[in-house]
Amino acid sequence: MSEALAHDPEAEFVGYWETHLADKSDPQIDRWRAIERTQVTRARTEIVPKIAAHCAIEGARILDVGCQCGALAVALSERGARVTGLDVSERLIEGARARARGYNAAATFVCGVGEALPFASDSFDVVTLIDVVEHVQDLAKTLAECARVIAPGGVIYLHGPNRWSPRWFGRDPHYRMLGISVLPEKIGRFYVTRVRGLPSYDVSVFPVGSDVAKTLVSLGLTLRGEPQRPIQKLGRGVSLRFASMFTLVATKR
Repeated sequence: MSEALAHDPEAEFVGYWETHLADKSDPQIDRWRAIERTQVTRARTEIVPKIAAHCAIEGARILDVGCQCGALAVALSERGARVTGLDVSERLIEGARARARGYNAAATFVCGVGEALPFASDSFDVVTLIDVVEHVQDLAKTLAECARVIAPGGVIYLHGPNRWSPRWFGRDPHYRMLGISVLPEKIGRFYVTRVRGLPSYDVSVFPVGSDVAKTLVSLGLTLRGEPQRPIQKLGRGVSLRFASMFTLVATKR
């Protein structure tokens, strides 16, 4: 093993990212590179503690839907969880495996879609969807599948951007463009790739937090809230409809 690989757990992953995932024609490539380098730290310090406030992590069977390059899976594995990461891209899955090897994380990664999860019912204790709800093709089906695969008493932890956020309307989080956060997918793709000339567009439809909350309830789940800020008291209020990001935590009865 080279000295770089021995001392840098990200070394193998970064090499894979540069060769197989980085799009050299993307004007935001330096931004994406910098973001990737911070993902495990973000997962450890920001995301995992919030999940842990709602459920036990050690020993839990956790499915990370839209795992991307495996940062959250690594951080959860470090806390003793039995993690499975799922994403639609085999290249992302291979990147996640490379990252996990660098951290000696015993996570499993599977290629698949949220709308048809390749797992048995009641097979997970926790399902996470972090910054992925705006990328799935059918959010209602994805949420129904997440509800199917968690066991009774299990938790869905979901975090994503609000469609009606003034912040994202002025400058969306993916492409930094005015107004595309409220556009339908086809129009957004045409504008970003044909009008503005960027190489790709992988956003479906930005959700509305209050609508996602109602979908979870319709699936028979019970909503929780962030500590000291219960979702039940927010209802369909401003925080779930217009805040830049929303978090929903739901339990299967």
